[in-house]
Amino acid sequence: MNNFKVMGAMAEPLNGVERLKILHDVMNMDTKESFHFHYGMVAKTGLQTKDFIAPTGFDFRNDSYFRMGQTFGCVSYLQITSPELTDKLLADLLDLEENLIINMHLRPIDPKAAIKSLKSTLSNIQKMKYGEDVEGLLNEIQSRNEKLFELTFLLMNTADNKRKLDNIVYQTAGIAQKYNCNIRRLQYQQEQGLVASLPLGMNQTGIQRIMT
Repeated sequence: MNNFKVMGAMAEPLNGVERLKILHDVMNMDTKESFHFHYGMVAKTGLQTKDFIAPTGFDFRNDSYFRMGQTFGCVSYLQITSPELTDKLLADLLDLEENLIINMHLRPIDPKAAIKSLKSTLSNIQKMKYGEDVEGLLNEIQSRNEKLFELTFLLMNTADNKRKLDNIVYQTAGIAQKYNCNIRRLQYQQEQGLVASLPLGMNQTGIQRIMT
């Protein structure tokens, strides 16, 4: 909480019902129905919490988009081709006046393991043009106390029809290109992308980018 405060971001923990409400609201955009639930209802009805948040159905048959009830959705990942990212990218994405859910899955890499891996990589590509990049990264970790992370940056767009969805994805891609990045749809992984975009802490997309 203090780390968020230092960044100037207000944050507060969510209880179980609040987390369920977020899941419900994400998966039932087409109905706009309000969420009424307390844990006593589980014992009274014999239903599970999933029954209170699930949409009318999921359809993942298409390779590049999915449907939740009557809502069309698409999950893309940010292909980071620039050497560094500025938080202005995030600000511009959040200024987009369309439905957009952004998720960043971060996994810290142990510094000793990171140095060992980079030294091994450096010895393998010393004669290639990428050697200087790896050597620079190694110096940052060893002398500037930098840390390495595996980052998965996901964007989930939703709309009430396919044409509007494609237009929103196009707008999102335009913002990414301003920062020398690309938006790539998850092909045949839309279900995994949806799960990774929900507040569950699960990322099974298999797409990571190492960053400091």
